[in-house]
Amino acid sequence: MPLPFPTPEQRQALCDWLTANDINPDDVCEHTCPRAVTLPNGKRVIQYSVFLSDTDGHVVGNDHEIPREERTAPLIVEPPTPEKP
Repeated sequence: MPLPFPTPEQRQALCDWLTANDINPDDVCEHTCPRAVTLPNGKRVIQYSVFLSDTDGHVVGNDHEIPREERTAPLIVEPPTPEKP
């Protein structure tokens, strides 16, 4: 089941969180869900996907497939808490 699209407010909160953790939101693949996880050693990190790009910053691939790379970054700021209705 696909994830629902975030509201503009949720998208802004996600972008602010990524930025606070030294991740450029523009680098993160759309329609993926960056997640904070705890590794077996207790360290907290963010796992996220980026599209691969060449040395000039252009995304590589074609219209049918764009390669992605999974990345991990240290968690500096905890993710925002979702608002409850």
